[in-house]
Amino acid sequence: TQGRQSQPLEALEDAGRQEMARYFRDFLDGLQFKVFSTGSQGFFRAGKFTSLSGSRYQAQATAVLIGSKKDLTIQVKAKSEEVAYAFIPVVNAVEAKVFKTGRTGFYGQGKLSVGTERYQAALQAVEIGEKR
Repeated sequence: TQGRQSQPLEALEDAGRQEMARYFRDFLDGLQFKVFSTGSQGFFRAGKFTSLSGSRYQAQATAVLIGSKKDLTIQVKAKSEEVAYAFIPVVNAVEAKVFKTGRTGFYGQGKLSVGTERYQAALQAVEIGEKR
């Protein structure tokens, strides 16, 4: 059987979505340009934070410029601040999730538009701690 974190999924859904959206918005201020190992270009951030309830999370945000893996002549034009702002609809739609590891957290994904560029984006925050 899969273990669960200290908060059941229902509690995360009820109490955590709005709080988590606030943390993600702050977290995205640290997005940085990255060339991924696949050759794709985009933006990335990873880090940890503690919620008001004391739960600790490992978080990650990725935005990959669509088409940049196949066409190496494509160059990212967007600034990290513009991509962070474009993430807002994804942030506001994050859902509580039980990951394959049995850990709980939040996840969201979607496509972003910044000017003429389109990005495939994903956010996740996984609660850190011992599984029950």
